[in-house]
Amino acid sequence: MSTDQIKLAYLVLEHKYPEQLLRLINRLNSENSTFFIHIDRGSNFSDFRDVFNEFPSSKIRLIQRERSRWGSLGLVKAALNGFNEVVRTAEKFDYIVLLSGQDYPIKNNSYINNFFQRNYGKNFIEFFSLPTDQWFHGGMDRINHMGVCT
Repeated sequence: MSTDQIKLAYLVLEHKYPEQLLRLINRLNSENSTFFIHIDRGSNFSDFRDVFNEFPSSKIRLIQRERSRWGSLGLVKAALNGFNEVVRTAEKFDYIVLLSGQDYPIKNNSYINNFFQRNYGKNFIEFFSLPTDQWFHGGMDRINHMGVCT
């Protein structure tokens, strides 16, 4: 591995569309990337077997499944399970990139690697207090109706 290559752990939260997941992994796959995949507990796991058979087990790691509907606490649990799995592995990663199975990069691996090299050591996460003017109902419906989505 070249010292100028950033080691990336891609954490993918997947619900459906195994063909799209395969396309995403093929697009982002490089010698310096590993994929940690969460398949929603409500999804049929056997639909994804072909995806996992395409790559060696060292390239794709499955993480503990949660029921992870949009906006639910299960989605947070799935992400935390993935972060914990990345930390438990013997590999050391420069960055963890959190994606949904419906995300798709518009830039190539070289661009992505260069971006992380230029910004090495920076974290890219956004947060803000609720309620906020940025979201419908101030975003409070995510809290007030939490039981509906779990």
